[in-house]
This record gives sequence, structure tokens and C-alpha cells, in this order.
Amino acid sequence: MRFSSGTFTLSPTNGDMSQATVTATATTDGAGDVRRQRFVAIQATATGAPVGSIKLRGSVDGTTFSDMGSASAISAASTTAWDIIDSGFAFFQVLYTKTSGTGTLAVKFSAKGE
Repeated sequence: MRFSSGTFTLSPTNGDMSQATVTATATTDGAGDVRRQRFVAIQATATGAPVGSIKLRGSVDGTTFSDMGSASAISAASTTAWDIIDSGFAFFQVLYTKTSGTGTLAVKFSAKGE
């Protein structure tokens, strides 16, 4: 069984949740490769006092992302996690959309596969 883990690449790079949106995209090469992994766990941790929504998105080409389920509301420092089994997506992205407040977003993942 193959294991990998890593952090998502953030835009803006510091995960500043005072911006209108923050995107975090999974690294797809080296130790952070999530392609061909059967199980992927993603954890997004928001610190500070952010208010907005967060959602998971997937992509087959790394360019066009589609929502995977509904957005979850955030109204304080919190952690949101997704457990993904047998997804056909090669790339994952977490999207935070601000309503108000500020904070910092950090996103990590672990994966295992055949």
C-alpha cells in the first residue's frame, strides 16, 4: 500500500482569510501525489475569527474544478474535514469564501492507495 501526505498550495500564499476568497489546491507530484490513491483525507483548519463558507472541489485536469457537495458555514476558528473514498478526481481544491472577519487557513491531506 502506498501512503502520501502534504499540505495544499494556498492562494493567497499565506492563507489570509481577510481576502474575498482563499483557494487551497493539492500538490500532485512527489510525496504529495493524490492521483491513483484510493483513500484521501483532507483537513482545513481556520484560525482567528473568519465568517464565510468552505467547500471541497474536484478536477480531472487540474484547471476546471467542480463542487463536491455543499458548502459548510464557518463562523469562528474551526476545523473542517473530508474523507474521500474511491474518487475519480485527480486534483482536489478547498475554496473559502469570505462573508466577514479575518483569520488564516491551513489545509493538509493524507492519502493511501494500491
